[in-house]
Amino acid sequence: MDDGPVLRDADRSLANWLGRLLPPGVGLRFDQPNPRWVAKPPEPLFVNAFLYQIRQAGRGRESGWSDIRDGNGHVVARQPAAQYFGLTYLVTVWADNEGAGQHAADLALQEHEVLGSLLEGCVHNSVLPDDCLEGALAESGMKALLECAPADSALAAGMWTGFGLAPRAHLELVVIAAARPAPETDIAPPARQIALNAGQLAPATTAKPATTGQPATTGQPATTGARATSRSSFGTLRRWEKQTITEQTAHKSP
Repeated sequence: MDDGPVLRDADRSLANWLGRLLPPGVGLRFDQPNPRWVAKPPEPLFVNAFLYQIRQAGRGRESGWSDIRDGNGHVVARQPAAQYFGLTYLVTVWADNEGAGQHAADLALQEHEVLGSLLEGCVHNSVLPDDCLEGALAESGMKALLECAPADSALAAGMWTGFGLAPRAHLELVVIAAARPAPETDIAPPARQIALNAGQLAPATTAKPATTGQPATTGQPATTGARATSRSSFGTLRRWEKQTITEQTAHKSP
């Protein structure tokens, strides 16, 4: 499975959608947050979407495969089921305070306003629009799901320490994208002839029982025996002995 196009096209598809939500003049980046941005951001105002986690998504997971047929209806390949991956982005907003004469509180409100516009867009969209999808995501014919601020977030406080930054307002955005494996073409050729071997078995036969034995005396059991032969439905001979035992009760004198 080649995940390269999936990650590349997921970034591009997400950029297409976020570009529609952002106010004019707001930039978009996919870099790892940098401590230098606090004093000097690379742009006056921009949104940063950092891909920090990739996990296989259990929801929507498929199994089995589908047949790929040629113009004559012959199976030429088999397509394994698609696998889904959750791509989690850490979305932050950065504003430049140099030359604007704004206080830190005003910058925070400006950043929150942009972050709020993204949150509002997530409320009205549970999937990426089809016209935003790029490359492999568009060719798969499957939807790319969106999850905003998931309740089971795995973002740890230690991540900010790893960045060398103090915690700041952020939004977690999960794109659930499908990765479809390449079709399997190493399959058996189609059958050219089908031969069916069928036959009718002889009906089951039962031999007539032959009675043997001596008359039973008073108080002793009388036994009759018979031998039967039967042919099962699979043509195997089966034999068994059949015996009948009759008990007579002896009369007691008063």
